[in-house]
Amino acid sequence: VIILVQLRDPAIQSAKSIADLLPCPSQEMAQQVVSAITATNGRGILWILDGLDELPSHLRKKSFLRDIIIPSAKSPISLSSVIVTSRPITSGDLCELVSSRIEVLGFTSEEQRQYFTECLNGDAKAVYDLTERLSENPGIEGSCYLPLNASIVAHLYLSDRVVPHTVYGMFSSFIQHFLSRYLCERLGKSREEARIRSLDNLPSKIRRPFNELCKIAFKGTSENRVTFSERDLEAVKDSAVIRELGLLQATQSILSNGKEVYYNFVHLTVQEVLTALYISR
Repeated sequence: VIILVQLRDPAIQSAKSIADLLPCPSQEMAQQVVSAITATNGRGILWILDGLDELPSHLRKKSFLRDIIIPSAKSPISLSSVIVTSRPITSGDLCELVSSRIEVLGFTSEEQRQYFTECLNGDAKAVYDLTERLSENPGIEGSCYLPLNASIVAHLYLSDRVVPHTVYGMFSSFIQHFLSRYLCERLGKSREEARIRSLDNLPSKIRRPFNELCKIAFKGTSENRVTFSERDLEAVKDSAVIRELGLLQATQSILSNGKEVYYNFVHLTVQEVLTALYISR
């Protein structure tokens, strides 16, 4: 039996027992499942704890969730198997806890070139130009082993024939794209009217909502959080516009059968960039 535990889910982060981790329609059923699991000390159960890096640091150090990663001999699930996923930033914390590690390496140089060729519709000249520009920016070129980063670079190049010089610049341009798209699709602006050249000089229609979004990012970073609730959004002005900017994504909680929704930024670096903007202002 495979049980998925999404560590970014606020309901998971507040869990105090095995029953709190189970996507059962009632507490009574959850307790029945727990009894079946603990009757065999968890034998035949595979726990997948997804996103250790999205768990607040204090919970990574000491919590009920950490006890699942390294169950003691007296644990009621001592015979379970556990898989933990994490970005490299916190994978070092797992070294002493796990029996084996697998690293997803991402694109090789050849796969990266093949991906850019597909994104640029087989335009050999454009692919050559893009790869040449990347070779002049080792920081960006090195980050493109991650498929998401490669897709952002390809999109920015397709849109404006631009290749950012830094990772910060790449995600700043990424954010500008989302804001421009909002102006075009939601407010009916032409592509030229919607063009954003600086995040410090935004059109008046989105200036305040964007500043509020930066505030949410800063608040999350200061509290070591990457997820936000409906209450977090409703507490600020222009929450409806903030949802439509495209920089937040909504996820339904498995534990509440989709009744509860929580939010996170489309990429953790986006939250970091918005936090830096909030601090600078």
